[in-house]
Amino acid sequence: MLSISVALCVFNGENFLREQLLSIKKQNLLPDELVIFDDASTDSSLQIAKEFATTAPFKVKVISNHNNIGYVKNFELAISFCEKDIIFMCDQDDIWAPSKLITVIAIFNDEPSVGLILHDFYLIDSDNKLLPESTGTYGVN
Repeated sequence: MLSISVALCVFNGENFLREQLLSIKKQNLLPDELVIFDDASTDSSLQIAKEFATTAPFKVKVISNHNNIGYVKNFELAISFCEKDIIFMCDQDDIWAPSKLITVIAIFNDEPSVGLILHDFYLIDSDNKLLPESTGTYGVN
């Protein structure tokens, strides 16, 4: 079985972070590690991440940048700290379906030559309600 890293980037995400962390914790197949990179947040995001790390049923690394370096560089750093076979990237305001990890890992296990998997998603508002324009393939023609 392939091992799983999750790279989660955060910047001032206190309004969404707890729910995303809970959705990772509720996966049918848990990750082997979660790497949380905080990009010098000025809200309670870093504290939320550290608190989660104390109760998570998997290894959690929480790292904070001293200065804000931006979205792309923050993800580059987060990925560089991941140590497992497969890396899932996520944002602070995502909410994952419970079967996300197990479904994607099954594809990698069945098709070892696959190097990248893209999948559908749904857009939600700040109350987690499905947006009418959400098709699951937003921005894809």
